[in-house]
Amino acid sequence: MTLNRKLERCSRAKESIAFFSHKNQSMQYCESRLEANAALIREFDHNIVRYLTQPQSFGYKKKRRQVRYTPDALVQLQDGTFYYDEVKPFAIYQKTLVHEHYQYLAKLFDQVIGHPLKINTANSKESNMQIPNLQRLYFFLRQRFDSTAAEDLIHKLPSKSICLAELASLCKKNGMQPNFGLQMVANQYFAIPTQELILPTTHLEVIYAK
Repeated sequence: MTLNRKLERCSRAKESIAFFSHKNQSMQYCESRLEANAALIREFDHNIVRYLTQPQSFGYKKKRRQVRYTPDALVQLQDGTFYYDEVKPFAIYQKTLVHEHYQYLAKLFDQVIGHPLKINTANSKESNMQIPNLQRLYFFLRQRFDSTAAEDLIHKLPSKSICLAELASLCKKNGMQPNFGLQMVANQYFAIPTQELILPTTHLEVIYAK
């Protein structure tokens, strides 16, 4: 069975959190809030085509004992390559035995499975505001988006930085809903803030490059 087929269905044996994926147009099942946050981040990653949580289990021998391991996700990238994703809190992954265990699994995946196993600790920092902001923006990411109107508005900006309230006012002045500005942020015409919550006073930096 190819990995494309593997992406069609996940195992629901242990799910505790259901997350609807706009990118996959299907429900994804996660075993922790950290895994659900990782799925949310994937929704905003343009390099990721699709992904599947709890994709499949692998059997392997460790200290003469047969054990099974299920990665947290199987991810397909724009270039057609795949990787398996293991989501772990940074503090736990830093523990010697845990780190050594997953380094062993990573080597096993490279040598036997043929697709890398990546350890994902990116959304573990409590001070990071990325997740609260993505949770707010996800609603706007799922709405129908007029990219032509967004491009026109970008060229009307007075500078490469604008606060959200000013962006909402500019949207209204140009015949769009004020929340169109949040749609533009969700679709990454502006950099998504990670160190502060998005508020009307938040200054947004243009990253649109066309």
